[in-house]
Amino acid sequence: MSERVIYYLLILFVLLNSCSNGGPGDITVKTGFFRQSVTEPGELDAINASYIMMPRIAWQYGYQFKIVGLADHGKIVYKGDSVIKLDASSVYKYILEREDMLDNELASAKKQDVQSQNNIQELNAQLKNEQSAYDLKKLQVEVSKFDTEVQKRIKALEFQQEMVALDKVKRNLALKPILDNYDRVIQHIKVIQRQSELTGAKETLKQFLIRAPLDGTFQVASNRNYTNPQNWKIGDSPYTGYIIASIPDISRMKAKTYINEAEFRKVKPGMKVIVRLDALPSVPFNGIIKDISKICFAHDQQKVFNVTVEIKESDQRLRPGMTVSCEYILYESDKDLFVPNNCLLKEKGHSYVFIKRGRKVRKTEVQTGMANTNYTIITSGVKQGQKLVPFDEILNPKNI
Repeated sequence: MSERVIYYLLILFVLLNSCSNGGPGDITVKTGFFRQSVTEPGELDAINASYIMMPRIAWQYGYQFKIVGLADHGKIVYKGDSVIKLDASSVYKYILEREDMLDNELASAKKQDVQSQNNIQELNAQLKNEQSAYDLKKLQVEVSKFDTEVQKRIKALEFQQEMVALDKVKRNLALKPILDNYDRVIQHIKVIQRQSELTGAKETLKQFLIRAPLDGTFQVASNRNYTNPQNWKIGDSPYTGYIIASIPDISRMKAKTYINEAEFRKVKPGMKVIVRLDALPSVPFNGIIKDISKICFAHDQQKVFNVTVEIKESDQRLRPGMTVSCEYILYESDKDLFVPNNCLLKEKGHSYVFIKRGRKVRKTEVQTGMANTNYTIITSGVKQGQKLVPFDEILNPKNI
């Protein structure tokens, strides 16, 4: 007798004689809550965060500034707390230089005021002298009318010279205050410039002590200047605009995860996701897919797409950086019929279940729907409550 004949005889024997009359452990066609899902790992991050960047500091104070104080990574900080301190020695040096320059400009302004007064006094004295000389020459001209023509001409020329000299002194006396005033204005501008430089430098000093913009957990950012990125530390010199740290708003969190390329077409924005902390797997958090990247990349020897999941609940147990599992809910129902996967036999493109009726078992072809790791939806061929026999018990009588 061939092995094939023996095999079918065993199948017939099982179909006719297997199974007891049933009991609490019977496997049946069920209806109720059914879920098809895919689970991938991820990491928590805040939806909103306040980023602390290297401030933009004017070139006259220097080009690179070292970090000389840095709050601990993960420290709870409050708005106004000092979290980052930069080396401000170059600014202090600049302030000292500008204070000396301001003192010099103020001294020059005072000296200029005194000099202007002295110039006016000298011009007034010179005016008196020239006026006296003018009056004398005028008198000499009047007296010389009895002199020879040559002497009269000489006296007239001397009088004209004195008249020119007197007019010159008068013009100088009129113009000197105007010119001195221009000099005073210029000097005043220089004083204001030095004062402005000092004020600007003192205001810039405030940028060297960076304070927390809000309450939260202080997180030191990664310094990507290195081949292997590491967090910023004391002694580093960030460039302008580099992110040094962040303070996330933990009231609204998201999970950064991914989806395998084989499942990519099954997910879409708005789809429900169950997020569970690896540290607290028994507590589910509801989320939805917010964004799916359009670029596929390699990750752990598989091709995946980045996915952002927004968590609806606000919970203090959710902290940035915590690892999570994200269960994408591909399908949910509470009305479908479904059977355990170990009761479903697939042969040559057809699906079968073994229905128990009394002491007999009947092989029945069924139409299947969605499946998960434990159950498969049956769309036709069975009814709720029908008793089933796992196909491995049918094919292996030793299991009966």
